[in-house]
Amino acid sequence: MVYKHHSPEIKEQAMILYRSGWPASEVAYLLDVSVKSLRRWDELLATMGDVVRPRSCQQGRPSILDDELRYELLEILAEDSTVYVDQLRDFFAVERDVAIPRSTLQNILREMGVMRKRLKKEAAEGNSEEQLDYLNRMRREYQVHQLVAVDESAKDDRTIYRQFGRRTLPQWTKGFRSPTIPARRTMEYPSCNDCRYRLPCTSCG
Repeated sequence: MVYKHHSPEIKEQAMILYRSGWPASEVAYLLDVSVKSLRRWDELLATMGDVVRPRSCQQGRPSILDDELRYELLEILAEDSTVYVDQLRDFFAVERDVAIPRSTLQNILREMGVMRKRLKKEAAEGNSEEQLDYLNRMRREYQVHQLVAVDESAKDDRTIYRQFGRRTLPQWTKGFRSPTIPARRTMEYPSCNDCRYRLPCTSCG
Protein backbone atom coordinates (compact mmCIF):
# COMPACT_ATOMS: atom_id res chain seq x y z
CA MET A 1 0.00 0.00 0.00
CA VAL A 2 1.29 3.44 -0.91
CA TYR A 3 2.22 5.63 2.04
CA LYS A 4 -0.50 8.12 2.87
CA HIS A 5 -0.37 10.88 5.43
CA HIS A 6 -3.18 10.91 7.98
CA SER A 7 -3.94 13.87 10.20
CA PRO A 8 -4.05 13.45 13.99
CA GLU A 9 -7.81 14.04 13.89
CA ILE A 10 -8.32 11.02 11.60
CA LYS A 11 -6.16 8.90 13.87
CA GLU A 12 -8.09 9.93 16.98
CA GLN A 13 -11.43 9.28 15.29
CA ALA A 14 -10.20 5.89 14.15
CA MET A 15 -9.16 4.99 17.71
CA ILE A 16 -12.54 6.07 19.06
CA LEU A 17 -14.34 3.75 16.65
CA TYR A 18 -11.80 0.93 17.02
CA ARG A 19 -11.92 0.97 20.82
CA SER A 20 -15.70 1.26 20.81
CA GLY A 21 -15.96 -2.25 19.38
CA TRP A 22 -16.06 -1.62 15.64
CA PRO A 23 -14.27 -4.24 13.53
CA ALA A 24 -10.88 -3.15 12.28
CA SER A 25 -11.82 -3.86 8.67
CA GLU A 26 -14.90 -1.62 8.82
CA VAL A 27 -12.99 1.25 10.47
CA ALA A 28 -10.24 0.91 7.87
CA TYR A 29 -12.78 0.96 5.02
CA LEU A 30 -14.73 3.87 6.49
CA LEU A 31 -11.73 6.15 7.10
CA ASP A 32 -9.61 4.88 4.19
CA VAL A 33 -6.76 3.62 6.38
CA SER A 34 -5.02 0.27 6.72
CA VAL A 35 -5.53 -2.30 9.46
CA LYS A 36 -1.81 -2.19 10.27
CA SER A 37 -2.07 1.55 10.87
CA LEU A 38 -4.98 1.00 13.26
CA ARG A 39 -2.99 -1.50 15.29
CA ARG A 40 0.07 0.75 15.29
CA TRP A 41 -1.97 3.75 16.49
CA ASP A 42 -3.59 1.61 19.15
CA GLU A 43 -0.16 0.55 20.40
CA LEU A 44 1.05 4.15 20.45
CA LEU A 45 -2.03 5.24 22.36
CA ALA A 46 -1.49 2.50 24.92
CA THR A 47 2.24 3.17 25.43
CA MET A 48 2.66 6.88 24.72
CA GLY A 49 -0.84 8.16 25.49
CA ASP A 50 -1.16 9.74 22.04
CA VAL A 51 -1.75 8.58 18.49
CA VAL A 52 1.23 10.64 17.23
CA ARG A 53 4.73 9.42 18.04
CA PRO A 54 6.69 12.14 19.89
CA ARG A 55 9.61 13.61 18.02
CA SER A 56 13.02 12.43 19.16
CA CYS A 57 15.21 15.09 20.75
CA GLN A 58 18.37 13.43 19.39
CA GLN A 59 17.66 14.11 15.74
CA GLY A 60 20.41 15.74 13.74
CA ARG A 61 24.09 16.17 14.49
CA PRO A 62 25.29 18.27 17.44
CA SER A 63 26.30 21.86 16.84
CA ILE A 64 29.94 22.68 16.17
CA LEU A 65 29.90 25.40 18.84
CA ASP A 66 28.72 24.26 22.25
CA ASP A 67 27.17 26.53 24.87
CA GLU A 68 30.55 27.60 26.27
CA LEU A 69 31.91 28.62 22.86
CA ARG A 70 28.67 30.44 22.01
CA TYR A 71 28.91 32.42 25.23
CA GLU A 72 32.50 33.29 24.35
CA LEU A 73 31.34 34.39 20.91
CA LEU A 74 28.85 36.78 22.49
CA GLU A 75 31.60 38.20 24.72
CA ILE A 76 33.76 38.86 21.65
CA LEU A 77 30.93 40.66 19.87
CA ALA A 78 30.13 42.68 23.00
CA GLU A 79 33.76 43.82 23.19
CA ASP A 80 34.11 44.59 19.46
CA SER A 81 30.94 44.66 17.37
CA THR A 82 32.88 45.42 14.16
CA VAL A 83 34.74 42.11 14.07
CA TYR A 84 34.59 40.23 10.76
CA VAL A 85 33.31 36.69 10.36
CA ASP A 86 36.70 35.65 8.96
CA GLN A 87 38.38 36.91 12.13
CA LEU A 88 35.95 34.88 14.24
CA ARG A 89 36.72 31.78 12.18
CA ASP A 90 40.46 32.32 12.63
CA PHE A 91 39.98 32.79 16.39
CA PHE A 92 38.10 29.51 16.82
CA ALA A 93 40.51 27.68 14.52
CA VAL A 94 43.69 28.90 16.25
CA GLU A 95 42.63 29.42 19.86
CA ARG A 96 39.96 26.71 20.26
CA ASP A 97 40.99 24.25 17.51
CA VAL A 98 37.49 24.32 16.02
CA ALA A 99 37.22 24.54 12.22
CA ILE A 100 33.89 26.08 11.32
CA PRO A 101 32.70 27.11 7.83
CA ARG A 102 31.71 30.68 7.18
CA SER A 103 28.11 29.82 6.31
CA THR A 104 27.73 27.71 9.47
CA LEU A 105 29.04 30.54 11.63
CA GLN A 106 26.61 32.98 10.03
CA ASN A 107 23.72 30.58 10.69
CA ILE A 108 24.78 30.24 14.33
CA LEU A 109 24.90 34.02 14.71
CA ARG A 110 21.41 34.24 13.24
CA GLU A 111 20.14 31.56 15.63
CA MET A 112 21.66 33.44 18.58
CA GLY A 113 19.78 36.59 17.62
CA VAL A 114 22.81 38.52 16.36
CA MET A 115 21.90 40.87 13.57
CA ARG A 116 24.06 42.83 11.14
CA LYS A 117 23.62 46.58 11.19
CA ARG A 118 25.23 49.51 9.43
CA LEU A 119 27.50 51.45 11.72
CA LYS A 120 26.76 55.08 12.37
CA LYS A 121 29.69 57.44 12.13
CA GLU A 122 29.80 60.16 14.73
CA ALA A 123 32.30 62.97 14.75
CA ALA A 124 34.61 62.96 17.76
CA GLU A 125 34.45 65.94 20.02
CA GLY A 126 37.39 68.19 19.10
CA ASN A 127 39.16 71.06 20.77
CA SER A 128 40.43 73.81 18.47
CA GLU A 129 43.25 74.74 20.86
CA GLU A 130 44.48 71.16 21.13
CA GLN A 131 44.31 70.77 17.36
CA LEU A 132 46.37 73.92 16.84
CA ASP A 133 48.90 72.76 19.43
CA TYR A 134 49.18 69.38 17.69
CA LEU A 135 49.79 71.00 14.29
CA ASN A 136 52.45 73.33 15.70
CA ARG A 137 54.21 70.43 17.43
CA MET A 138 54.21 68.35 14.24
CA ARG A 139 55.61 71.23 12.21
CA ARG A 140 58.27 71.92 14.79
CA GLU A 141 59.46 68.36 15.41
CA TYR A 142 59.05 66.69 12.00
CA GLN A 143 59.85 67.38 8.37
CA VAL A 144 57.59 66.51 5.44
CA HIS A 145 59.87 63.74 4.15
CA GLN A 146 59.77 62.07 7.60
CA LEU A 147 56.01 61.44 7.55
CA VAL A 148 54.57 58.26 6.03
CA ALA A 149 50.83 57.74 5.47
CA VAL A 150 49.63 54.16 5.88
CA ASP A 151 46.31 53.05 4.41
CA GLU A 152 44.53 50.34 6.41
CA SER A 153 42.91 48.96 3.27
CA ALA A 154 46.38 48.06 1.96
CA LYS A 155 46.86 45.70 4.93
CA ASP A 156 43.75 43.54 4.80
CA ASP A 157 42.31 44.42 1.36
CA ARG A 158 39.24 45.93 2.99
CA THR A 159 37.80 49.43 3.26
CA ILE A 160 39.40 52.07 5.45
CA TYR A 161 36.59 51.97 8.00
CA ARG A 162 34.12 49.24 8.78
CA GLN A 163 30.65 49.99 7.53
CA PHE A 164 28.77 47.18 9.29
CA GLY A 165 28.73 45.75 12.77
CA ARG A 166 26.78 43.15 14.75
CA ARG A 167 24.51 43.42 17.74
CA THR A 168 22.08 41.16 19.55
CA LEU A 169 18.35 41.51 19.03
CA PRO A 170 16.41 43.05 21.94
CA GLN A 171 14.49 40.61 24.10
CA TRP A 172 10.85 41.63 24.24
CA THR A 173 8.92 40.77 27.36
CA LYS A 174 5.60 39.12 26.67
CA GLY A 175 2.72 40.75 28.43
CA PHE A 176 -0.81 41.98 28.07
CA ARG A 177 -1.50 43.94 24.94
CA SER A 178 -4.65 45.86 24.25
CA PRO A 179 -5.03 46.23 20.49
CA THR A 180 -6.51 49.45 19.27
CA ILE A 181 -9.41 48.69 16.96
CA PRO A 182 -10.60 51.71 15.07
CA ALA A 183 -14.31 52.22 15.25
CA ARG A 184 -16.02 52.01 11.91
CA ARG A 185 -19.38 53.55 11.32
CA THR A 186 -21.47 52.58 8.38
CA MET A 187 -23.58 55.43 7.08
CA GLU A 188 -26.70 54.58 5.15
CA TYR A 189 -28.11 57.01 2.68
CA PRO A 190 -31.62 57.01 1.26
CA SER A 191 -31.68 55.92 -2.35
CA CYS A 192 -34.19 55.19 -5.05
CA ASN A 193 -34.34 52.43 -7.63
CA ASP A 194 -33.46 54.79 -10.47
CA CYS A 195 -30.15 55.82 -8.92
CA ARG A 196 -27.08 53.99 -10.15
CA TYR A 197 -25.10 54.44 -6.94
CA ARG A 198 -26.28 54.26 -3.35
CA LEU A 199 -25.82 57.96 -2.71
CA PRO A 200 -28.21 60.70 -1.58
CA CYS A 201 -30.55 61.24 -4.45
CA THR A 202 -31.68 64.77 -5.26
CA SER A 203 -34.77 63.61 -7.10
CA CYS A 204 -36.17 61.54 -4.24
CA GLY A 205 -35.02 63.90 -1.50
